Amino acid sequence: MGNQAYQEAFPGVEFVAHPNALADMEAEEIPSIVPAADTTFPIMLRDIEARFAKGIRRDGQPYTGADSANVARQIAALRWALRR
Repeated sequence: MGNQAYQEAFPGVEFVAHPNALADMEAEEIPSIVPAADTTFPIMLRDIEARFAKGIRRDGQPYTGADSANVARQIAALRWALRR
């Protein structure tokens, strides 16, 4: 949801969250994005999987190892969201 921009700009950045962050996301954030799961998420998943298969970032540059790991996590998150 935007943190990937920080990962791209600052490789090795570490994200820290309060233990209540997960509970807040499950109670507030996830229900607010459920409507997008039916429309937007499938499109996003197809796009990101296609780029992942080619190993090409949005800017046309080849993926680094960190890019590949990040995109794999994004794909897993989208697949998880689509199963809910």
